[in-house]
Amino acid sequence: MGAGSWESRGFEPGRELEDHPFLDALDRLLGHREALGEAIDDLAHEQLGGGRAGGDAEGANALAVLPADVPLVTVDTLHEALRTLGAVVLARSADGSGTSLLLRRPPRAIPARFGPDSFRRHVELAEARGLPVSVVERRELSFDVDRPDDILTLLADGRRGRTREVCLQMDLGARLRA
Repeated sequence: MGAGSWESRGFEPGRELEDHPFLDALDRLLGHREALGEAIDDLAHEQLGGGRAGGDAEGANALAVLPADVPLVTVDTLHEALRTLGAVVLARSADGSGTSLLLRRPPRAIPARFGPDSFRRHVELAEARGLPVSVVERRELSFDVDRPDDILTLLADGRRGRTREVCLQMDLGARLRA
């Protein structure tokens, strides 16, 4: 089955998705990835105590961003990734172009630049600053839900998790195959 838009699969944002915050947020996120990196940086910086113009909070030496559309990640996989050496640690999305994990040491080592071709952009930003880059290659980190067919893959995988539970509760497998 080929990939298609949410609308081509019978999901009408504003009607069916309005009752399901997970899918509504996912749909909005997929349409606005270019602004996501800056928003992540601003929010993280503020939470670290620096505000927009200040520095990072005392003691904060790293910041990891794990997008919400990576449903197979496990605690062990995340621990492994966080122990990986490098000023910039990345996990490439399954399609090869996106970033499924961005770990920065220190938190503002490079700006977050999610969106089309983000993996290449993150590597280039690190290289331009002379920072070493490490890449974590684990299926649990590379698989992300970007297209309706990804939900079918998630359901077929069989691993337990909240995202899979929601997809099953909504009977998305049957709805997507229809």
